[in-house]
Amino acid sequence: MYKFTALLISVLLVGFMTIQAQTYSHKTLPNVYITGDEVQKVIETPTPDYQIPQSGIVYSKSFTWTWTTCTDVMSGYDMQTNASAHEIFVDLNNPDYVHTIFMNSQVADGTWADRTCLYIISTDKGASWIELGGVPVNNAGVGRSGYTAIYGLSTGEAVVVNHNNSENTDTRSKIFIDASPFEYNFTTYDPGNILYEDTNPPLWPRAAINADDNVVLGSSQQTPGDSFFTNYLDVASATFDGYVPHDGNQAETYTFAVSPAGKIGLAYIGQTTPGPPASYENDGDVFYTYSMDGGQTWEAPVKIFERDHSV
Repeated sequence: MYKFTALLISVLLVGFMTIQAQTYSHKTLPNVYITGDEVQKVIETPTPDYQIPQSGIVYSKSFTWTWTTCTDVMSGYDMQTNASAHEIFVDLNNPDYVHTIFMNSQVADGTWADRTCLYIISTDKGASWIELGGVPVNNAGVGRSGYTAIYGLSTGEAVVVNHNNSENTDTRSKIFIDASPFEYNFTTYDPGNILYEDTNPPLWPRAAINADDNVVLGSSQQTPGDSFFTNYLDVASATFDGYVPHDGNQAETYTFAVSPAGKIGLAYIGQTTPGPPASYENDGDVFYTYSMDGGQTWEAPVKIFERDHSV
């Protein structure tokens, strides 16, 4: 009995010390403003004996993953997103068709002037891939796009969003919709700036496709404050409703979901207001709102998570 009691006390003591260590090792990270052009890693020139792996198998618990290389294009611009990547679209009505897009640059000049969102497709569930090119098309190296995401219409056409300076505009969020699945004939839908000739145009787009195959766009300005906005695109008329402000943060800190009934949910992180710590009222808090009319109007947001603002 004495040995059992001593063993039990030892176990409890180790557990208590572990909890204490976890508690006192917690650190609050400082607020960081993302510009979208952070310095990226440069891939060195491959040596002659360097081989790009073309296939492989990875085991994870009860799952077996078989992977293949989509393209031999290598990129020094390896930061795909400031949040979680949304770079694959599978047509559920035709699951053999897989669309993917990723951001890359072939010129490590410090400004990544040729940064392009490369569109790649598969007609056999990802067993093999066809590289179609950039979205938007990067003619003769003129143009620059980045921070992309991909979605799809109910009829299978790819919907790509990114921020870019195509057609001689400033760099801002735009929507590109293919004419038919895999046609690689994208139409540009440009919502313009948040304000006329705004010096802080909308960047970092995310989107949702509503039940009528119209597009709900989320985008944000680089400056803090009321920096998060939604916009509604009627695809048939190629018209936008205009940017609607939300009390949210920037750089992809927002995400959409669409229910089978057509309800659109939107979750986002609260804004970061400049100033002393006391002014960060909603910084790090998470809000939820929803739309019952396909993304044209939104209900009053509800705070679903509140971080500790005392630290």
